[in-house]
Amino acid sequence: MKHWQVNLVAAVLIGLCVLYTMPYIVMVTGRNDFAHFYIGGLLYGTPAIHSAEANQQKQIELTGVIMANSYFIRPTFYGFLLKPLSWLPYYPAYLVFQAVSVMCLIFFLRSFAPGRHDLLILAAMTPPLIANFVLGQDVMLLVGILTATVLLARRGADFTAGLILSLCAIKFHLFLLLPAAVLLHRRFRLFWGGLAGGLILFLIGLGSGGFVVYPRLLALLRNPINSPIPAIMPNLRGFVYAIAGENTPLLISLSVIVAGVVVFLAWRAESFEHALAYCLIGGVLVNFHAYMQDCLLLLVAFALMPRTPEMKPAVAFLTIAILPFPYIALYAGPPYSALFDLLPLLALGAAVVAYSRQKALACPAPAESM
Repeated sequence: MKHWQVNLVAAVLIGLCVLYTMPYIVMVTGRNDFAHFYIGGLLYGTPAIHSAEANQQKQIELTGVIMANSYFIRPTFYGFLLKPLSWLPYYPAYLVFQAVSVMCLIFFLRSFAPGRHDLLILAAMTPPLIANFVLGQDVMLLVGILTATVLLARRGADFTAGLILSLCAIKFHLFLLLPAAVLLHRRFRLFWGGLAGGLILFLIGLGSGGFVVYPRLLALLRNPINSPIPAIMPNLRGFVYAIAGENTPLLISLSVIVAGVVVFLAWRAESFEHALAYCLIGGVLVNFHAYMQDCLLLLVAFALMPRTPEMKPAVAFLTIAILPFPYIALYAGPPYSALFDLLPLLALGAAVVAYSRQKALACPAPAESM
């Protein structure tokens, strides 16, 4: 057995240990976040799709309980995409949903893991991947969408890539910085494809009650009970909460700084894919609502990061953020949770240092005067 295969077996065993620490019974029964997606599909086409009362009634019908502070708070068009699942009974629909996530995982690994044993090993044990399946979440669908976008962009099919990329709007708050990668690398056809896709999705959303549906969605998004436990959020909000409590001015200041750093890195990046990696890391940091499973996007960033010698420190910090043990600190709560949030920040900082050194080396030393 080769050395990397031994490491892969060890990673799988570690992943099983991580799974054991999670409430895996909800993955077996389907009483997890999939209920919200199924309800979104059921209620699409009615103005009640973002109604707290209608959501709670459906929760009782499907699971027998009301899930506290939990509703369909995704963009309205997503209900349309989920509609076919609602044509099946709940549990078969759940199995189909999880199977699609597995296919997206295979698609991602087949696209990026050949010759990259480190990516395969990290995927086998990273808690965000395991949490995605335990909680019935859909972040793996985003990974599939990003994979398809990159492959299409490599073939020059930028407009189609943009159309596909627009589907990331199902969790738009994680992709706030993505336009920097697209525009700074002059992928304008990709931008127009994304814009066209976004317009189509907006119009699809109107199919659930017209324009009145969007104020209702906004009201749900603004309700703080729908973003509970900021102490365990792997973003700047969680970082600020861990070191200073609720401090909006500090959070805004740090978010602006991180956004500026990401724009700089996207500008200096040698390729669109490298810029995309930095924007994914920044997106995990600057949003207002994120949890462990959303860090799965860091695995995509790891796959796209440049592998130059200068970038080794940045890749190392990102690797640590994907490994299991930092999530112990995250879920330990303040002040320990701040240690996790430091890792993606350090990865971005190390990348800035690497590009700054490259620029310094590229500038010839002035000639000495006689």
